[in-house]
Amino acid sequence: MQSGDAHPAMESLFAKPELSRIRSKFLHVASDFSGEKRLFFDNAGGSLRLARAEQVFAHVDSIPDCSEHSNRVARHLDGFEREGRRDLMECVFNARKANPNIIILCDAVQHAPHAALDPEAFGIDAMTFAPYKFFGVRGFAVAYVSDRCASFMHHRLLAKAADDWSLGSPAPAHYAAISEIVSYVQRLGDVPGATASTRRELFARGMGRIAAHERALLRLALEGTDKDPGLRSIPGVTVRMDGSPLEQRDFIIGIEFDNLGCEEAVAEYEKRGVIVFERSAKSLYSRRMVEAFGSQGVVRVSPLHVHGPGDIARFLRATREIAKTAPSRYQENLGGYLDFCK
Repeated sequence: MQSGDAHPAMESLFAKPELSRIRSKFLHVASDFSGEKRLFFDNAGGSLRLARAEQVFAHVDSIPDCSEHSNRVARHLDGFEREGRRDLMECVFNARKANPNIIILCDAVQHAPHAALDPEAFGIDAMTFAPYKFFGVRGFAVAYVSDRCASFMHHRLLAKAADDWSLGSPAPAHYAAISEIVSYVQRLGDVPGATASTRRELFARGMGRIAAHERALLRLALEGTDKDPGLRSIPGVTVRMDGSPLEQRDFIIGIEFDNLGCEEAVAEYEKRGVIVFERSAKSLYSRRMVEAFGSQGVVRVSPLHVHGPGDIARFLRATREIAKTAPSRYQENLGGYLDFCK
């Protein structure tokens, strides 16, 4: 099988200078808040933060004025919210037309940071995502609803229109952070020689570059290189849910160790400065999913486009070390039996 570094998909990786610039725009890429070095591969639980999104959110959120009032500052805040809503509808969700006669709901929280969303292209009536998993801040959720779905019965102030979903106070800081994320992705899409007539096209191209880079990293992780064998080739490691062409997958994968539970494996990764997450059947949030695939738990691995081939190599070396040093279950059971017999 062709090793990851020899595959044509590697041409989609960001060049080192551009990757360095991308990394500089995010917080805590190479170390945690205390300065301890680490490799953060748990972005499916909450992604690395775009620095400008955090900065703009803090700035706008510090302003006490209510954006629904009529003073000068309030109108300024209202502008952030209007721009954020426009960015969501035009750039992120690509809203433009009515849907066919079917109701489809979609949770896009894990897909949003990896590729452009287009609910109407698939006839989807409602789609949600959370900005804290898309380079943004916590405390905010976003949803697209079709015109037809917007008028369904829902909690609202009765004096407002039937398709109005706003409740509580406005949140201009959150919308300002969204606009920063959109602008960041659009800059990635603004490459020399390429033309774009709309802001959505720029955004979609930027997300396309993110997707291509991450899928090249996914190929490296699965297939490896001549120097660093991939996950599919490491003895004692099984890649679960390992199907579909890589071009149709996001870089979120689950792995199992033959001789180590997922909780213990996650702890071993952290000892080596790699942060991943356990999806265990012991958890009420994970049980249904992992048991559906005949598993008792997997280590979830979820890098981001800020990572590069060197990060994948480091992860693979840690994986090989963990697989090699993990005691076999037979040895553990035998040891326990001998202790019992003493």
